[in-house]
Amino acid sequence: MPRRKTPDGSAMNTNEAARFLGLSTSTLEKQRVYGGGPQHLKYSKAVRYLKEDLVAWRERGRSGSPDDTDI
Repeated sequence: MPRRKTPDGSAMNTNEAARFLGLSTSTLEKQRVYGGGPQHLKYSKAVRYLKEDLVAWRERGRSGSPDDTDI
């Protein structure tokens, strides 16, 4: 099956997306199954992530971090 990409080539498979986010593949897969992970596209059995969705998900997680609160 040919690899599907957006016109700018920003669609990533699970391995590429996990590497981009600094997560293990299994962590990203679990987040996809149980919820809370980044938005993804599904083409039959193939899962793809758009770079802009990964960046947005990472930024949302960063804003809710306990490290961001001033005490």
